[in-house]
Amino acid sequence: MTGQDAPSPPLQRASAMTEQDAPSSPLQRASAAAAREAWARPTSPTAPGSAIGGPSASPEERSGWPPPPGTLSEPRHSQRPPDSGAPGRDSPRFDGVPTGLFDAESFALAFAPSSSDAEEHLHEVRLRMVVIPTALLLSYLGVTSSMNFVIRLVTMYVHEVGHAVTAWLCGLLAIPGPWATSIGGKRLYWMAMLLAGGLSLWTWTGWKQRRHAWVAWGASLLVIQFVCTLVLSMDRALALISFGGDAGMLVLGTVLMGTFYVRPGSALHTRGLRWGFVAIGALAFWDGFHTWWTARTDAEVIPFGRIEGVALSDASSLVETYGWSEGDLIHRHVVLGLACLTALAAQYAWMLYRERAHLRAALRALPFQDG
Repeated sequence: MTGQDAPSPPLQRASAMTEQDAPSSPLQRASAAAAREAWARPTSPTAPGSAIGGPSASPEERSGWPPPPGTLSEPRHSQRPPDSGAPGRDSPRFDGVPTGLFDAESFALAFAPSSSDAEEHLHEVRLRMVVIPTALLLSYLGVTSSMNFVIRLVTMYVHEVGHAVTAWLCGLLAIPGPWATSIGGKRLYWMAMLLAGGLSLWTWTGWKQRRHAWVAWGASLLVIQFVCTLVLSMDRALALISFGGDAGMLVLGTVLMGTFYVRPGSALHTRGLRWGFVAIGALAFWDGFHTWWTARTDAEVIPFGRIEGVALSDASSLVETYGWSEGDLIHRHVVLGLACLTALAAQYAWMLYRERAHLRAALRALPFQDG
């Protein structure tokens, strides 16, 4: 290779930059100066022509990424830039480093300290530690108090949605309303196909976006829908729909409480919807579970009877119409409630395990630790 063809040193290329190519913002100029200073540092003795950008340099070294050890501080968020390969003709560069690495936004995100983000995350960890246990405690006190009739005005809608969701999974049309849910008399397979398509789309979207929770929920609901629509007989499906009222309060209440652990930045998090969901979910769970837990020793609390202007209550319908025994009725509700509590506790424990480092920092930050 002739001297004319040899690439110019990085400092000469930097000095030959035009005003149009030079970084415009102060942060970019500071980054460029730091990079030029780093490139100007003497390197360890190597064979002639082995310097960065020299004739014998590898394609990775000529591309400017990764930078030599010691030239940049370790980024807090280690992310390989998208233009880390050999740049094209239109890719702006300075000092042998792609300028895309040093634009103001990505530089601030990768290298600048972010104490506010750390404090915000620490505050989020504290909330996740105390909100759901506190909501369960306050909801239990409310359900067991004389204000239970007011709470029932809220939890009643969760009860009716439980009937409706169970009916949809069984292929039946259902419209939830106050104190009653209208259920169709026959399966609508076109509606079941629409629901299966929506669940499949949700599962596929979760897989594409690496949302493992979406994939798990979508796949589980597809399996449940398949069994309820194509395997269960009509009588068993109707019995399951009747059971889905109080069972829906347990399951949907647990799901609503679990939304408090959504990832930061999601709509439920940024708009504060999770706060309302966790309150409604805790009230619905205890309103359903407390009745059947008490029924283990006092069968008088089981809501047998007829709802005026509607039909038999769910408990009466399951015993008188579908042949469930009183013991089966109590046992199945209690077992489902304990399973929901176990799932919620497992989610809480997993959250503590994942955030154990921040949890230790939160505990060290408590006031009594100062002394």
